[in-house]
Amino acid sequence: MQWCYKEYPCTISLYNIHEQNSLLIPNNTNYSWGMPVFHPNGQEIAITAYDAQKKQSNLAIIKKDGSDFRLITKGEGLRGYPSFSRDGKWVIYSKNTTTQVNFEGKLRYYDYEIFKVSTEESKEIRLTQHNFFRAFNPYFIDEDNNFIFEGIIGKVFDTIYTLKPDNSLKKISFNEFQPASAHVSNNYTHVYLVNTNDIDNARGPYNYDLYIKDKNTLKRLTQLSTYMCSYAISPNGENIAFFSDKERSRNCELFIMESNGENIRKLNIPRKPKNWDTYEWQKSVPTNHSKP
Repeated sequence: MQWCYKEYPCTISLYNIHEQNSLLIPNNTNYSWGMPVFHPNGQEIAITAYDAQKKQSNLAIIKKDGSDFRLITKGEGLRGYPSFSRDGKWVIYSKNTTTQVNFEGKLRYYDYEIFKVSTEESKEIRLTQHNFFRAFNPYFIDEDNNFIFEGIIGKVFDTIYTLKPDNSLKKISFNEFQPASAHVSNNYTHVYLVNTNDIDNARGPYNYDLYIKDKNTLKRLTQLSTYMCSYAISPNGENIAFFSDKERSRNCELFIMESNGENIRKLNIPRKPKNWDTYEWQKSVPTNHSKP
């Protein structure tokens, strides 16, 4: 999760599902941190690092205690939605390719594409050429670094794509439905968010449920008649967490379950992290840190 306070750079927190509490991770840089994702080794985290003065975000890697901050990209634009390859050598992410100043003098970001960067060489490689209105949630899906991602082109709503051999787009869909979004674990298990009103012949507000795809098997995991605010699968593919707003009150509750759909249980979200009162926000000031 991301936490912000007054004018200080934002930081992230780690949530312990067993103790059901969270801890702020010390951010001793002048960047605001966000969008954390664990490295396959479980000891490092990829984050976005936003520079409020330059109005650009790059990617960085930190230890899970917040130490050893290291930028792996640099330059203009907004980068986001990082995820690791299975061996941890690559990070795939989205980035805009056009930045313009509008009539109000504010920066606007356009033409998002999918990129990857080596965690060792810090060289960005562009993977798509389609000028998306938005592109996000990319994941590697095999050892050959093929990938899927969500994209919006023109007036078409979110669609999950992969690339054909000629680099043209291929939509991901199934006989029963077209999923709204996808998340992928390090063992390439796919979890899809699906609008299930038509499937269940249900009227009223949109309901969303989760499906899982392991190799060629597709299975429905939930039937909750709820709005899901967000969700994620653990790196090892064993657990799935999701935020549910059953009452449509914008009060999302956190749940976790095993990846076979069993043992759904609610987790208590603390109003603030365990170390909020002792966290020294004033230490989040410009400092020397590693650059690519």
